Amino acid sequence: MPGLLNSQQVLEFLAESKAPISALVWWIIPIVALAGGLAYAYWVTRLKSKYDRNTARSVGRFRKFQESFRQDKSSPDKPNV
Repeated sequence: MPGLLNSQQVLEFLAESKAPISALVWWIIPIVALAGGLAYAYWVTRLKSKYDRNTARSVGRFRKFQESFRQDKSSPDKPNV
């Protein structure tokens, strides 16, 4: 196919044209960072309610776990030592 260039021709073209590839990188990095930030913000706002419920349930279970250690030694479900 006469329209397609192979990788060697592309490298030669870039070397001859003195294309500012580093400038392109400085455009790509902020664009990717912005897209990632927007995707993260969307993900967090979309799933926030799900995580709020799970966190509250987890904290409640942890409190119940802590209370099991704070029970009085003379409670009926624990034998007196």
